[in-house]
Amino acid sequence: MLYAEIDLVALRDNLRRIRDLLGHTGLLFVVKGDAYGHGLEEIVGAAADLVDWFGVESLGEARRVRAVGATNPVLIMVPPPPEELRAVLQEGFHFVLGDWELLREAERAAGITGRPAFVHIPVDTGMGRYGFLPEEVEGLLGELSHCLGVEAVGIYSHLSSAHRGSADDIAFTRTQIELFLDLLLRLERRGVRFPWVHLANSSGLLSFPETSFEPFNLVRVGAAAYGYVDGFWRKWGLRPISRVWSRVVAVRDLRAGWPVGYERRYVTPRPTRVALLGVGYRHGLGEALKWAWVGGRRAPLIGRVGMDSAALDVTEVPGVRRGTEVLLSDGSGENVDGWILPALVPMLSRAERTWRRVPVQTAVG
Repeated sequence: MLYAEIDLVALRDNLRRIRDLLGHTGLLFVVKGDAYGHGLEEIVGAAADLVDWFGVESLGEARRVRAVGATNPVLIMVPPPPEELRAVLQEGFHFVLGDWELLREAERAAGITGRPAFVHIPVDTGMGRYGFLPEEVEGLLGELSHCLGVEAVGIYSHLSSAHRGSADDIAFTRTQIELFLDLLLRLERRGVRFPWVHLANSSGLLSFPETSFEPFNLVRVGAAAYGYVDGFWRKWGLRPISRVWSRVVAVRDLRAGWPVGYERRYVTPRPTRVALLGVGYRHGLGEALKWAWVGGRRAPLIGRVGMDSAALDVTEVPGVRRGTEVLLSDGSGENVDGWILPALVPMLSRAERTWRRVPVQTAVG
């Protein structure tokens, strides 16, 4: 059992902080995956006046953005399937051009609908997902010049390792940046410019600030706006926007030396009172999770996290019983490292989420 409270005030505070860092560069707020599981309609409604674009994963999500009343441009960040292309064009959404075949489909859809296909070209500088290698882009532009109704309005790449701090990862990210800048320079020499040029994701913006200034005029921010990942984000004044609870489903007293969890990797060092939770890694809990709050106290996690179970040592916490509330993440960022975030919140139904539009104090001092 899990339930979450999403703090829309914290979201707006994060977005304002990001805007301060960006200056005049445009902000594309990534709300794909139901706004990382926080509720697309509520998140878009709270953010629309603070961002320039929204990024979604599908036509359905793009329509949900419009249904809220947001008029911001929308980029569909996953190549749409063939059967949705006509609607994407008719409704004026931008989309990423995943491969050569999608280019042909977009041209046919433009001919049928009489509406232009607004495409952003993904340049694969080391991500290995959809897109085009740097050496393919000039040939692609040659093809595009003959494609009626297909307008290349953006070009971008993705910094796949910018969130990692090792020397190898930093060097790899700098190589990605150089590859993309070299490509832009070659295209500029040919007189080719794009209305939108973007490279920075959240970690790119914060770790490699050169990716948010000319020649770039747009950044794609998701994780930083939601405040998740680690202390790296917090030094910029960002904080998690959700608090997450569970409840104790069983309480047991185990003798010293008794195994807890799986594969007998952990045994109790002393007689231990254990509170069991009916949540595990399928709900987003990770091996790095070390503790939770029970009755206002930190209770350490013991043993391994299972698919739908986790155990807390509550020997020093009085009054714990079935149904006792457990605060797994309080929105301060203290306990966020143990979550496979943002995989947790999407597991919750709308009935298990609430949204706060007024400031709230952290529940744990």
